[in-house]
Amino acid sequence: MKNVDEFLNSLSDTVSRFIERIIILPLHGQETLSTSVTDAINLKKYSEDRPKLPLSKYEIIIKYNTGDRIEASFNDKKDSIKFLETYL
Repeated sequence: MKNVDEFLNSLSDTVSRFIERIIILPLHGQETLSTSVTDAINLKKYSEDRPKLPLSKYEIIIKYNTGDRIEASFNDKKDSIKFLETYL
């Protein structure tokens, strides 16, 4: 009986899960890697007034009503769209 209850609870969670939102972050420019917090704080030297830099990648975050999330990263728009189309 316990196995049946667990199965029904799992089935209910799966069926009732839905996407709450999709976040797409087009990232431009070069990433900065730091090995310490002190180095990372040097972000304050980054100028936000720079001319538009080339696209680096797309970050996609899918958030579900259950608190689950899926994160994906793509180098081009075409692959980003293909990934999203799998959720139609």
